[in-house]
Amino acid sequence: MAEHLGKMIECDRCGKSRFLNCVGTDTRDGGFTKYTLFDKMPDGWKNHFNIGLLCDECEKLYQELLDEFFGK
Repeated sequence: MAEHLGKMIECDRCGKSRFLNCVGTDTRDGGFTKYTLFDKMPDGWKNHFNIGLLCDECEKLYQELLDEFFGK
């Protein structure tokens, strides 16, 4: 049985998902704070404060909507 440590990310708009593998751990402030490192976010995926995580396709649609609204 194979086991992969990591985290699943999912687009908050369309539900598209990707798995990010765990690549290690690191510490801050002399070892009191430990955190896990994962693969980098896939190209085009972005996290927006009020909207959430968007995949590359939804991010493109979102940017087109903003460009149209702001007249760019």
